[in-house]
Amino acid sequence: RSGVSFVAAEAYTTSANYYVTDAQTGALFAAYEKSISSFTTATAAADFLAGFYEGMGGGTGFPTPDISLLTGWAVEVQTQPVSIFLEYMPRPYAKVITGNWELVLAEDAFKYAGPVNKDISKITGAADDVARDEAYRAYVKHWRELKSFAMALQPGKNNLRKTAVHLNRLIGHGPVTLDGTFVSGLDADGNFERNRKMS
Repeated sequence: RSGVSFVAAEAYTTSANYYVTDAQTGALFAAYEKSISSFTTATAAADFLAGFYEGMGGGTGFPTPDISLLTGWAVEVQTQPVSIFLEYMPRPYAKVITGNWELVLAEDAFKYAGPVNKDISKITGAADDVARDEAYRAYVKHWRELKSFAMALQPGKNNLRKTAVHLNRLIGHGPVTLDGTFVSGLDADGNFERNRKMS
């Protein structure tokens, strides 16, 4: 009736790290059943299942991780098919994972800062244009990785404040070009500006 399809993977079936009572297991499977029998769109079914994970109908979150995929229609008029992936992690574990993930991103940003600095030295000390071009290509590659990890740190739960400002000013909007200029900001029309200093 609903046209909602469903697939799930429960962590407690493959790990000894979690304990789930028979009642909790029954509640989970009842929620699975309701998500495909009581809703006419995948969006509504996903909203219901996400709510179950967070509160199980009584304010207590489900005790183990769970992954589910719901497919069907996005809205009642059935014009837009959609697949919705839900990945649930109990709150204590989510906090640990978030903290560890932030450390991983910071470590990777630090890891690429060294090669960027070495590449700059190679560019300035290159004996000819061929060596300079090779060093510059390596610099752009390493700069891109450094910038990506630094940016990934910033939209997380923790506000980096001044650290983010300093990171962005140190790394820049784009790699320095061989003529010594770089993207320094945006003009009033939203176009990139290139300069020899940060605006």
